[in-house]
Amino acid sequence: MQLPFLYFCTPNDFELRYFIDLAYNGKNYHGWQIQPEAISVQEVLEEAMSTVLRRVIKVTGAGRTDTGVHAKQLIAHFDYDEIEDLEKMKFKFNSLLPKDISVKKNNTRSWNGSCTIRCDRARI
Repeated sequence: MQLPFLYFCTPNDFELRYFIDLAYNGKNYHGWQIQPEAISVQEVLEEAMSTVLRRVIKVTGAGRTDTGVHAKQLIAHFDYDEIEDLEKMKFKFNSLLPKDISVKKNNTRSWNGSCTIRCDRARI
């Protein structure tokens, strides 16, 4: 089954859970996770998404990176009402994000509501 860059699973209190694939160059960030007094990828992503969706959006990543580390692919999710045009939403997110963070399209990932394995690969 092929899915767009954003896709949803089980509704949660009138909201859907959307998954995004993103990539970033971590040179200008203090890792993925929000930290006090340090800029992070998660913080920048949440600000852009909250602006586009016009309400506070909290994003949960399925991994993390340290200061200065890049990610070719990081899966994250957020909960929101139904989004009718996912490609348009991707364009809006990317237009507000800096050039070193990008929401990517992924047509090969499927979601069945469960996760039993996670693989990380680091290049040194």
